[in-house]
Amino acid sequence: MFNCESVYESWGRSEELNSTDVLMKVFVRLPYKVKTQFIPLERAGQGTFQELRKLVDSAARDAESQHGKCLVSSKTRQR
Repeated sequence: MFNCESVYESWGRSEELNSTDVLMKVFVRLPYKVKTQFIPLERAGQGTFQELRKLVDSAARDAESQHGKCLVSSKTRQR
């Protein structure tokens, strides 16, 4: 997402990423927790691609933490 954002910014077309279509295509593929964090931002008029990317980055960092890895491994074992 960061690379996508950077490329569009370099083209001067970053606003295209904030279209409803683009945001929805990304949104439907996200984990529930990230979706619930994005909805209030969208309602407040701050639901941009950049804000969504920040939430995804934060979730990825959390998943790489010791507790995040433990959570993922426990979900995998349950299957």
